[in-house]
This record gives sequence, C-alpha cells and structure tokens, in this order.
Amino acid sequence: MATYRNITIEEMRELLRSEKGWKEGATKNSKEVVFSHNLKRYPFILLRVYSGIVNGESRGVGRDAIRVCAVNVKTDRGFIKAKRVHRVEGWRNNLEKRVIQVITESHKRIEEPFKYPKTIAK
Repeated sequence: MATYRNITIEEMRELLRSEKGWKEGATKNSKEVVFSHNLKRYPFILLRVYSGIVNGESRGVGRDAIRVCAVNVKTDRGFIKAKRVHRVEGWRNNLEKRVIQVITESHKRIEEPFKYPKTIAK
C-alpha cells in the first residue's frame, strides 16, 4: 500500500514551472493553489491542476488529492472531468502522466467531436 507524502508548494512550482507555460493562482471558489496552462493548438482549452496545497503544504492525509482537469474558457464549462493523482512517492511521474492523459483526451474530443456525446441537459 502506498504511503502519504506531504508535498510543498516549492515542489509543485518546480514541476509546473512558469517557463513551461504554467501559471499559478487560485479560482474564486478554491482555497488551494491552482496551476493552469493553455493548450498551444487550442488556446480556448485551459488545463488546471488543483494542487491540494493550502498555506504552502498539502492537505492532511485522506483529505483530498491532486486533481487535473480541462476547462473550455469560451463556454466557462468543464471539458475533461478531474483525474486524481494521489500524494504518494512517485507523485511527480503520476502527475506528468495524468497531465499528458488530459491533454491527449482534450485533443481527441476536439478533433473527433462526433465520437463524444454532447452533455445532456436535465
């Protein structure tokens, strides 16, 4: 079984660097640090990494996970549902894989729109 690992804001900043296009901030409804990055080919898609970091350090064990999602900034709606990354040893590799997965899924949804159903209004 994997063991919880505290992740600091410095470690997260080291991985999601601004020179790679990542911006650090927060959303209006979130207390945690949020990193965002626009897709180069589709600048209206914004990747978000919800770090789970509040006041410089990770939330406590079992409180939450790092989450990666994509948002369509034109419609201000979710595009790819959040994918979890647990705060354990190897979290960096797991986060990189999850970011690549969300980017790939975003490209597929844009380039092959008829394979993905539209959201159904209730």
